[in-house]
Amino acid sequence: MQYWPKISIDDAKRARQMTKDVQIGNYFLFVKHNAGISHRFKRLLNKSYDKKEVLPLIDTAVTLEGVTITPTSRDLKHIGCVVTDRDLYRAEQDTVHIFIALPMASASRILILQISHNGKHFDRRRVQLSNSIGIETLDKLLPGDYSVQLLVLEEGMGEIGIPVSFTVAEYSLAPLSARLVKHNLNQKTKAFTFELSVESYQLPFADKLVVTLIDQDMAVAEITLDSVSSGFYAGELQMDGTGPFRLRLMAVDDAERVAEVVIPGSRATERQASVINELGQTRLFSMMPEPNTLPIRGGYLTEGDFIAAPLTVEKIVTDQRLIQVNTKIESVALINLDLLSGKHKVQNVGDVMAGNTVTVATDSPMMTVFIGGFVNGEPFEGYTTFIQPDQLQLTVTTPKTIRPKDNLTVQLNCTSPAKYY
Repeated sequence: MQYWPKISIDDAKRARQMTKDVQIGNYFLFVKHNAGISHRFKRLLNKSYDKKEVLPLIDTAVTLEGVTITPTSRDLKHIGCVVTDRDLYRAEQDTVHIFIALPMASASRILILQISHNGKHFDRRRVQLSNSIGIETLDKLLPGDYSVQLLVLEEGMGEIGIPVSFTVAEYSLAPLSARLVKHNLNQKTKAFTFELSVESYQLPFADKLVVTLIDQDMAVAEITLDSVSSGFYAGELQMDGTGPFRLRLMAVDDAERVAEVVIPGSRATERQASVINELGQTRLFSMMPEPNTLPIRGGYLTEGDFIAAPLTVEKIVTDQRLIQVNTKIESVALINLDLLSGKHKVQNVGDVMAGNTVTVATDSPMMTVFIGGFVNGEPFEGYTTFIQPDQLQLTVTTPKTIRPKDNLTVQLNCTSPAKYY
């Protein structure tokens, strides 16, 4: 996204003289040694301007002689989510568990769960988080379609993340039920491949199925499948549209056997692969898996083309956040954007010779780093992303043997710190 700054000119003649000496980038202002920096700005930064300078354009106006450049606000939406433990519950029997996560949440913030039933207001409850996470429960719900939205009652804030939806139904053995075992999307060909586990009355189903891809409420593609093995199906359909998408399954020989399966990450904005590293081997991140992707932090990481650049990042999933310097670069400056809090920090590095590395000074679990400097006398700007490796370690303990009619006890242990993102 291009953030155009506001430029105020007090001295048009001096401003014209500086056009060759000042260049505005996305996150930096590039100033050569003979540009007219005001004496006040020199005293403010306590720096010598007898060489090239790279100044951050994030939250403070930069004043040159005759010109003031004010950056556009770059406020980010807060990251947060609500999820449920299941998509389908039995009416008046099952308990709905709603998991809430809002990193960097302060105790003073008022958090609300807005709950709807069949499109109408159902409940509104305040929630308290511990270590930025929490669980709320809903009991004895009547049949219908429900959605839950997280709200933050604070100036300039409102809805956080996207709502989670689930269905409550009268309990009976399902004529047909299905689970999405595996799926991925080829971004170039739009080919969506999937594997399904299908049951009928809790027994593996093996007859012919018609599988239809639904975009919101519109059928957009269809395929007839034979089972690969008892209860297991695999197929491919073209996915191209706004979404969210779901699969509708219907038995060829029995039209009453119908089931639907939601496809996670199928909205257009979620499927879109965003470049998160352009220094060397490009890396892309999306919420929809592609073939040979690496699952990380709730999304999927893929490799793209190699871009020859004066700086290279070899690893982005790492605790050691290093940027390799391939060509001498002058007046290096970094803007480290914490994707959890949305806050920026400026890191001034200076001149760096080829063969050295720049260490990013931050420990955020997920962050984007913008780099500015001069290469061979010309401005250079690029960006990368660093992701902290997964540290969540879970172990499951079950009895080696169990007698008929005895209760099965399953113990889940977490060896990671209580606060984990």
